[in-house]
Amino acid sequence: MWVLHEWEEILKANLTGTFLFCQAAGKVMIQQEGERSLTWFRWKRFGKPEEVVGAALYLASDVSIYVTGQSLFVDEGWLSY
Repeated sequence: MWVLHEWEEILKANLTGTFLFCQAAGKVMIQQEGERSLTWFRWKRFGKPEEVVGAALYLASDVSIYVTGQSLFVDEGWLSY
Protein backbone atom coordinates (compact mmCIF):
# COMPACT_ATOMS: atom_id res chain seq x y z
CA MET A 1 0.00 0.00 0.00
CA TRP A 2 1.31 3.42 -0.93
CA VAL A 3 1.66 6.26 1.50
CA LEU A 4 0.71 9.79 0.48
CA HIS A 5 4.18 11.03 -0.44
CA GLU A 6 4.73 8.00 -2.72
CA TRP A 7 1.39 8.65 -4.44
CA GLU A 8 2.30 12.32 -4.91
CA GLU A 9 5.61 11.33 -6.52
CA ILE A 10 3.80 9.00 -8.91
CA LEU A 11 1.36 11.76 -9.88
CA LYS A 12 4.20 14.24 -10.28
CA ALA A 13 6.09 11.90 -12.59
CA ASN A 14 3.10 10.77 -14.66
CA LEU A 15 0.87 13.84 -14.83
CA THR A 16 2.99 16.91 -14.21
CA GLY A 17 5.69 15.83 -16.64
CA THR A 18 3.12 15.16 -19.37
CA PHE A 19 1.39 18.48 -18.71
CA LEU A 20 4.63 20.46 -18.91
CA PHE A 21 5.76 18.61 -22.03
CA CYS A 22 2.47 19.33 -23.81
CA GLN A 23 2.71 23.02 -22.96
CA ALA A 24 6.27 23.25 -24.25
CA ALA A 25 5.55 21.24 -27.42
CA GLY A 26 2.42 23.29 -28.14
CA LYS A 27 4.38 26.55 -27.96
CA VAL A 28 6.98 25.25 -30.41
CA MET A 29 4.32 23.93 -32.81
CA ILE A 30 2.50 27.25 -32.82
CA GLN A 31 5.75 29.16 -33.43
CA GLN A 32 6.74 26.86 -36.30
CA GLU A 33 3.49 26.55 -38.20
CA GLY A 34 0.80 28.46 -36.37
CA GLU A 35 -2.55 26.94 -35.46
CA ARG A 36 -2.49 24.74 -38.57
CA SER A 37 -0.02 22.32 -36.95
CA LEU A 38 -2.50 21.61 -34.15
CA THR A 39 -5.38 20.73 -36.48
CA TRP A 40 -6.35 17.06 -36.80
CA PHE A 41 -6.94 15.69 -40.28
CA ARG A 42 -7.87 12.38 -41.83
CA TRP A 43 -6.74 10.73 -45.02
CA LYS A 44 -10.27 9.37 -45.65
CA ARG A 45 -8.98 5.91 -46.51
CA PHE A 46 -8.00 2.72 -44.76
CA GLY A 47 -4.42 2.40 -43.60
CA LYS A 48 -1.99 0.35 -45.63
CA PRO A 49 -0.10 -2.50 -43.94
CA GLU A 50 3.18 -0.60 -44.18
CA GLU A 51 1.59 2.32 -42.32
CA VAL A 52 0.50 0.27 -39.30
CA VAL A 53 3.23 -2.37 -39.12
CA GLY A 54 5.32 -0.21 -36.79
CA ALA A 55 2.77 -0.47 -34.00
CA ALA A 56 2.54 -4.22 -34.41
CA LEU A 57 6.32 -4.60 -34.37
CA TYR A 58 6.55 -2.44 -31.27
CA LEU A 59 3.96 -4.48 -29.38
CA ALA A 60 5.58 -7.74 -30.44
CA SER A 61 9.08 -6.62 -29.43
CA ASP A 62 10.87 -6.69 -26.10
CA VAL A 63 10.80 -2.88 -26.10
CA SER A 64 7.13 -3.00 -25.10
CA ILE A 65 7.60 -5.55 -22.32
CA TYR A 66 6.51 -3.06 -19.64
CA VAL A 67 3.36 -1.99 -21.54
CA THR A 68 0.26 -3.64 -20.10
CA GLY A 69 -3.45 -2.92 -20.17
CA GLN A 70 -3.27 -0.27 -22.87
CA SER A 71 -5.14 0.29 -26.09
CA LEU A 72 -2.97 1.48 -28.95
CA PHE A 73 -5.17 2.98 -31.63
CA VAL A 74 -3.49 3.07 -35.02
CA ASP A 75 -6.36 4.72 -36.81
CA GLU A 76 -4.88 7.93 -38.25
CA GLY A 77 -6.91 10.04 -35.81
CA TRP A 78 -10.40 8.64 -36.43
CA LEU A 79 -11.13 8.26 -32.72
CA SER A 80 -10.39 11.95 -32.15
CA TYR A 81 -13.63 12.90 -33.89
